[in-house]
Amino acid sequence: MDNAAEVRVDADILDAFTRYVYEHGVKEQNGIEAGMWREVLRVINDATVEGLVQSQVPTLEDNFLRELRHGNEVFAAFKVHTMGSEMQRQLISPDGKLKPFSQWRDDVQKIASHQCGAWLKTEYDTAVIRAHNAADWQEYERDKDIMPNLRWMPTTSKEPETKHRSYWLRRVNLPVDHPFWNEHHPGDRWNCKCTLEQNDDPIVLPPSDGSDSGATPHQGLENNPGKDGHIFNDTHPYFPKSCSECFANKGGSLKNRLKLLFRNQKKKDCRHCTRIDAVVNKMSGDIDAKNIFAKLSNLSGAEYIRQLRQLTELKIYKKVEKNILSAISKDSSDYANLLAGAKKAIKHGYKVFLLPNPKGVRSADYIFSRKGVYKMYDLKTITGTGSIGSRLKESVGQTNRVFLNLCTTYPTNKMATEIKQYFEINSEALEVLVAVGKKMVSIEKYMVSERNFYKEFRKRIEQ
Repeated sequence: MDNAAEVRVDADILDAFTRYVYEHGVKEQNGIEAGMWREVLRVINDATVEGLVQSQVPTLEDNFLRELRHGNEVFAAFKVHTMGSEMQRQLISPDGKLKPFSQWRDDVQKIASHQCGAWLKTEYDTAVIRAHNAADWQEYERDKDIMPNLRWMPTTSKEPETKHRSYWLRRVNLPVDHPFWNEHHPGDRWNCKCTLEQNDDPIVLPPSDGSDSGATPHQGLENNPGKDGHIFNDTHPYFPKSCSECFANKGGSLKNRLKLLFRNQKKKDCRHCTRIDAVVNKMSGDIDAKNIFAKLSNLSGAEYIRQLRQLTELKIYKKVEKNILSAISKDSSDYANLLAGAKKAIKHGYKVFLLPNPKGVRSADYIFSRKGVYKMYDLKTITGTGSIGSRLKESVGQTNRVFLNLCTTYPTNKMATEIKQYFEINSEALEVLVAVGKKMVSIEKYMVSERNFYKEFRKRIEQ
């Protein structure tokens, strides 16, 4: 089957990736550019799905499918980081100066061509084969009480890879649980198209005359994906040789780096590494958050609330303190401002989520939850006496609720007038929540049309 369409990397995504590397290099804290990561992940996931469908195994466990997907996410992260690092090494000319972008782009064209062309095509084809084999293996495990053995069958390739030849000629036939299958199995060499056949025939041992001496698995394909759910092994050249060499471990504190050094006698396990998980979860969360933000403007009622709840359940938040969780870095220019507002909100019984800021969509700053109710707010911190009206206007189109963190003395009647005008110009607005002193005062849309609005507003703000 010709898989050319499936492995074509979007030209705009590749262009954005090269520009990112040129402008930023490879940021060691993040390690990878999210757009290219999503594109590589799409290709490998498509290959995995194709292989699973080809296997025609009727049912597969959810845990097994999740393991396959997570393994693909990690593989895509290391592939993109490798590509970015190779390109970054070409940034500086022999005279020590940064190359002009056009020259550098020409210089890294070969890297892009290999990583997004021939190599990605080979990885796609191999992922199809290994996902197919992995699904088959799940069925072998289920049926081994009836058909306990597996026979190595001849390759279906038009141009056979001959290293497994001794196995199919001998018709090696071993129990499903035999340790041989941990070291040798169809798909353990690039583009291997051998298969297995389950049966209850007599056992046939592998050759003992050395005729299989060249049948060692290729690097990165040593594992049996049917057993561990990993299409590619973490011995693949994209992966670091040790934890201390991993991009996800760069830039930490001296104490953490020393901990890693003294822990390095332990075998690395990239698929179950909390640091890699954090990188992948952040990018996955950013994708999901962007999709949710894009949908919110067209939603209302229960579906809107469900999407807000889903935003709070993404694996992108770190605990800042009790009842405050943040999806943004402490290095963000808005972080201190947002944290100050959040600290006021939790004193009134709210749990506060500092939201991410995905590129390409307008997003709010917070979700407040209390007693199962979820509301999204745009923060406006007020430090002057002439800013509330203009600051409220900035929120139009972002969310229908605004959180005013009042950090100055502000004329009460003027504040009431500007809040009233905000509701009049913004038909979608629902609430302005005002933090003033130790109070938290909620002004909802219906209130501003009441005849005694100014009196009630002063009473609530000043008393």
